[in-house]
Formats: sequence, structure tokens, C-alpha cells
Amino acid sequence: MKRLKNYIVVIVVIYLLVSAVMVAIPYVRNVMFADEVDNIARGLNYDGTILRATNRLIKAAASNHIPVTREDFVVVKDPRTDYTLVEVKYSVTVSTPFELYTHVWNFHPRAEFGKK
Repeated sequence: MKRLKNYIVVIVVIYLLVSAVMVAIPYVRNVMFADEVDNIARGLNYDGTILRATNRLIKAAASNHIPVTREDFVVVKDPRTDYTLVEVKYSVTVSTPFELYTHVWNFHPRAEFGKK
């Protein structure tokens, strides 16, 4: 009986570890993507067009496995004031094994440079 309890405890601990990793992966990907959004906004501030920045955002999202479309991006560049805004809104749904728990991450990476 004691051996069975130990097996159950080990199985529960493994399940919790796997679930924690599955739930945390989208958060880590968002942090890396937010860093790339910041770099793209800085580059747009110095040189570049909105179309080029949008294409770079799409490539960065694809490389980080971020589920976005072109409509999820907002890219604003005002050449008179050197104001640059790049933001993305998206959601990721994560389920644990056996779908015992489901969580929806709502992300909103944003980079803003210059004066309005």
C-alpha cells in the first residue's frame, strides 16, 4: 500500500511539472517576442517603413510561434515628431494534459518611442 502511495505521489508531481511547463511556454515566448517588438520599433524610429516593420513583425511572430494575423498589429510612425508606436494584441489558450485545466493568456506587447 505504501508503495502505491509513492507511485501516485510521483505521478502527481510529474503531472504538475509537465502542466507548469505547458502553461509557462507561451509566457516565455511572449517575453522573447516583446523584445523583438522593441527592436523593430527602434529600427523603425531610425529608418524603415511601416510595411517593412509589419513584415518583420510577422516573421518575428512566426519564429516565436505566436498566433497572430496582420490585423493584430498596430504600427504608427510620425515623421514630424519622430513618434513610433508598435503594438500587438493576441491570446493563447493552453490546456494541461487530459485537459484538466485550461488557461487563456492575453498578451499585449507594446513599444513606444519619441513624443506624441
